[in-house]
Amino acid sequence: MKKSIKKIMSLLLAGTMLVTPITASAFTGGSIFMEETLKKGKYVYKTYTHQDRFANMKIQHGIDVSYHNGTLDWSEIKNAGVEFAILRAAYRGYGDEGTLVRDSKFAEYIRGAQAYGIPVGAYIYSQAITTAEAVQEANYILNIVRGYSLDLPIVFDYEFAGVKTGRLDSAWKNGELNKTKMTDITLAFCNTIKSAGYDVMVYANKTFLIKNIDHEVIENAGYDVWLAHYVNQPYVNDEYPEKSKEFNYQGTDYTGDFKIWQYTSTGRIPGIEGKRFDCNFMYGGDISSSVKISDIPNQVYTGSEVVPSYTVTYGDNILVDGLDYVATYQNNSSIGTATVNVLGAGTYEGLLNLTKKFNIVPDTVRDVRPSNVKTDSAELSWSAVNGASGYIIQIQKNGKWTNLGTYPSERASIKGLMPGSVNNIHIAAYTNVNGINYMGAYSDAVKIETAVGAVNPRASAYANNFVTLTWDKQTAANGYEVFKYDASSKKYVLYKNITNPNTNACKVTGLASNKKYNFKVRAYQIDDSEKTYAPFGAVVSQYTSIAKPKLNSAKSTSKKKIKAYWSKVKGASGYQVMWSTYKNFSKNYKTKSVKAKYSSKTVTTAQSKKTYYVRVRAYKTISGKKVYSPWSNTKKVKTK
Repeated sequence: MKKSIKKIMSLLLAGTMLVTPITASAFTGGSIFMEETLKKGKYVYKTYTHQDRFANMKIQHGIDVSYHNGTLDWSEIKNAGVEFAILRAAYRGYGDEGTLVRDSKFAEYIRGAQAYGIPVGAYIYSQAITTAEAVQEANYILNIVRGYSLDLPIVFDYEFAGVKTGRLDSAWKNGELNKTKMTDITLAFCNTIKSAGYDVMVYANKTFLIKNIDHEVIENAGYDVWLAHYVNQPYVNDEYPEKSKEFNYQGTDYTGDFKIWQYTSTGRIPGIEGKRFDCNFMYGGDISSSVKISDIPNQVYTGSEVVPSYTVTYGDNILVDGLDYVATYQNNSSIGTATVNVLGAGTYEGLLNLTKKFNIVPDTVRDVRPSNVKTDSAELSWSAVNGASGYIIQIQKNGKWTNLGTYPSERASIKGLMPGSVNNIHIAAYTNVNGINYMGAYSDAVKIETAVGAVNPRASAYANNFVTLTWDKQTAANGYEVFKYDASSKKYVLYKNITNPNTNACKVTGLASNKKYNFKVRAYQIDDSEKTYAPFGAVVSQYTSIAKPKLNSAKSTSKKKIKAYWSKVKGASGYQVMWSTYKNFSKNYKTKSVKAKYSSKTVTTAQSKKTYYVRVRAYKTISGKKVYSPWSNTKKVKTK
């Protein structure tokens, strides 16, 4: 689901929703809902006066509902002219526990409303008394709405429960909360919702907005207000009927900013009997907020005025240039940021005033030509681009494009390429305007194949009778030849021809123990069945490890003593004896080093009358490092 939802005013779509146009000369509007009167069971249509600030704006009619409204017929709601609905998704209980509860009708309501194209928002009834609880409520409703697409904001419904035992009512009355703390609680909720990528709004009645939270702080933080102020709703006192009153103020006198006005809680919808609805006016901006200019891609600099193609839409309607609007342009003759300004004409005169920015960039680089290609470098040239300040060259590595550098003219020397490699290069022109680089499109990729170069092999760690060689693969190579030095002929002799160009390793086997070997490798290419060889790289040398000794016997000579006997290994610098109570020597083992002149060693074990396993290995010191042979055979012995 897309997190960022459309702003409220984007609902003002031509031809898709009923709107009540309001003019300054006749600034009254009737509700589309019948409302309750003092006479029980009688409902009438009432007239409302809207504040002058909303002159020349559009007004939409909507409802907000919770599970108290029961099962709803959204077809009838749509037919009645309802243009939006805000649905309760959750609430916090007003008891001490303050349990968070999902509204049992939310899923049903949102499916029903959206099935008939009614834009929806969601709200949570809050009883938060700390900022932590406000954040908890925000995350709770976020988890509920994430599976749905919202058209309107998530709303923080902050109000007293109206009972003495209410947790919010009590906290205010007892002085635990004040206006500043409740404002902070409100902001904590809003900031959490905003951080999640959703629009957010605050619902409260007039008194609450003035006395209990600082509406100016809320507004200055960028959050819209949904005002509840029932100016035309009768007051019914069943116990003392004479105290009942019929109010007819018609308009709200609230002076703070608000986007939605909830003006009654006793609305009726034709076709739906026995249900009351909270009814709302939503105020739109001028019609420009519903008009969209399509994105304009980068335009290529031509040296003349650039007039891009784009579409202006109002809802589902595509507006016509010259008939519905007039377009003018600024800074559209040079590389940089240009602007198109759309002013309403005809039916839309005085209603549209929109701008859209677009970039004018250098043309695409063409005719890229590599030359003088060597094992690790190449020259590049290309056709000049009109208006360019310079050029950026990129090389593709591991599937990603990486900058090689910027170049002031139409020639470049590319260095540091791998021998025998295939390199994809592309180039873009840029123009610097007031410190900003405007980039043209990159050229088509050009392939540069460097010649195969010298191979510098690496040798594996010491092994008994083999050495593994590895080297950097050269993409353009067709194969490699591995050579081993032969002391008898005093020449390097071919050991193996590797015909798979993707193989860059070779295991040289059958070597003698405790001996130094020299190797070298060369790459080759095949053209028309003829091999072309690259020069040899560095020679790599490696010793094979010393031969493993033979453990002849292991005997317990006295209490907790074991003496091991082995055959000496020629060239050994010393030996290492290991004993363990485990046959695989995985744990509970110890070792002891022995000088080369000895072929036996007595060790002291930890336990008597215990079975031990013994083994030995030789080592040779090369360049200050001990290089060990494989382990000998194992002997089993029980201590005295």
